[in-house]
Amino acid sequence: MQLLIDMKVRWSLTYIMLNRTEMNKEHVDTFVYEMGRQELEWARVGQFADLLSYADVAQQAFSSEQGSTLHLAIPALETLYKAWSSRAERSKYVRFAPALKAAAAKVDEYYEKTTHSAAYILAMLLNPTGKMAYFKKHWPEDLHNDVLSAVEEVFKARYFEINQVTSESSQQATKKSRAGGLKKLIHEVLSDSEDDLSTDLAPTSIGDPARPWRAEFLAYLETVEATPPAGMSTIQWWGVCISVT
Repeated sequence: MQLLIDMKVRWSLTYIMLNRTEMNKEHVDTFVYEMGRQELEWARVGQFADLLSYADVAQQAFSSEQGSTLHLAIPALETLYKAWSSRAERSKYVRFAPALKAAAAKVDEYYEKTTHSAAYILAMLLNPTGKMAYFKKHWPEDLHNDVLSAVEEVFKARYFEINQVTSESSQQATKKSRAGGLKKLIHEVLSDSEDDLSTDLAPTSIGDPARPWRAEFLAYLETVEATPPAGMSTIQWWGVCISVT
């Protein structure tokens, strides 16, 4: 099995290179001995490969030719940051501590950039298999409303764009008692009964005439998670959903 050469422009290659080296360490030891060098410190090589494996997993989360992966951005960055920053404090990885702290700081820098756009959390809520699940499990409760507010602002703008109404005429539009397109979609595609809906999101505000978009917004969030058919991406799933409304 041929050894690999590291390339700075190829993601995860350092990790792949070290794994390949470990798999062939018997031959590598022979080569090093013949070169008159000291034995490789395999324990340190293994530790380094383990640390790089977290970055490889995060990178792979963004790599897909068949579907969107933006909804994995925040979970991947948070997991990578937690893995590296926590290991920087362990005596086992003391030799790697400066590099781990610098790497975690760089991950945090990229993570902060996700706050510049609602696209990242919006992609997570538009993923029918998760919706608010990740935020409820990993984020403090006081941030849940911030997430919902940010996404609702985007939903509101799109609602007015689709329905061609303005803020001034929104109350009149609601009096026509139109069935929400997304609410209809949920019942047709997911076939969930109203008894299965969650009550965590204050359903008493659904009929607020000052916020006509909220009925459809909460109808989607309160319905149990859906699982698209095998091989169907989130974008394809939404395409099918729109076609049946």
